[in-house]
Amino acid sequence: MVVVACGSVSSIKALWETRIKRVQEEKEDQTKSPRSRLSVGAWEDRAILARLKEKLQTEEGRLVLRIEQEDWKSLPGCLIQFTQVQEWQIHRTGLQKIPQFISSFQNLIVLDLSRNGISEIPKPLGQLTRLKELLLSYNRIESVPEDLSGCESLERLELAMNRELSELPDQLRNLKKLNHLDLSMNAFSFMPDCLLHMPALEWLDMGGNCLECLPEDIDRCRKGDGDICDVLPSRLIEMRYLGDSKYVSSHKYQQPEMPCLLLSQQEAAAPSYSSESHIL
Repeated sequence: MVVVACGSVSSIKALWETRIKRVQEEKEDQTKSPRSRLSVGAWEDRAILARLKEKLQTEEGRLVLRIEQEDWKSLPGCLIQFTQVQEWQIHRTGLQKIPQFISSFQNLIVLDLSRNGISEIPKPLGQLTRLKELLLSYNRIESVPEDLSGCESLERLELAMNRELSELPDQLRNLKKLNHLDLSMNAFSFMPDCLLHMPALEWLDMGGNCLECLPEDIDRCRKGDGDICDVLPSRLIEMRYLGDSKYVSSHKYQQPEMPCLLLSQQEAAAPSYSSESHIL
């Protein structure tokens, strides 16, 4: 005689059905979760893109991305969809890093990221061969990569008030079109040798540094001509394009006539001593 416990069979059956259902639900969750995350990410990207589009404007025939006094400590990857932008004007945003994908913006002519918290210039930035102006004053940059020499069209470079910046790579001598260079308010104790090999340099500001000496061969560029401020060393005033050198002796900012070299009054008179700057 065979005795079947119906209640036990029913319980076992229900238990297995529950387990099977749970396994199936877990599998469904695993397949749905990435899609769900993707949809959320895509929604966030759309929201950011919409916000960025509001920052685009046309100025003097250029497409400009202008962001000021907003919280953008980092720039989103979706920004790469705006590679047609020709000018970045991003100020007082707390931006801490220039994105590596900056090299995708081959149409950039002006990159102005002054007054932020940037501590590094990424090497890919040197791939921007059309870039004419790079303005990174009032940041926290401590060094300049030699790759920046790849910006062959660069005409204006501003690195003022980065405090810890004390040298430039010799490769920057390859910036043959650079005519305006602002290195004021930094930690330079000597004039970088690469400056003597920039054939187009017309405007140089090194005020607010602690210059202790000038290059011995600074006079090899050209014999000076015109009226020269007589407090400057004779070798300094004979630089090729800085022949009409001047200095600023008051606390008020004075816009010099090009070409010129700006030093603080003490630096101009006695470059062998450290000095405080009078240039704002």
